[in-house]
Amino acid sequence: MSTVTLSLEQAESLASAVLVRHATSDANAASVARALVAAEVDGQKGHGLSRLPSYAAQAASGKVDGHA
Repeated sequence: MSTVTLSLEQAESLASAVLVRHATSDANAASVARALVAAEVDGQKGHGLSRLPSYAAQAASGKVDGHA
């Protein structure tokens, strides 16, 4: 597996795009993406981007309302 390096802005943009594609509003996706990237920067990886797949799946399934 290779390592991919992203800028903070690229990471936020990618995370936000994933959430939008999984039934989350633009505003909510941007807010969550900022929080996930901030957690990564703070070294709290368990609260960072590793949560993105489960957040996206929960929004897509309707378990959470990505537009609330």
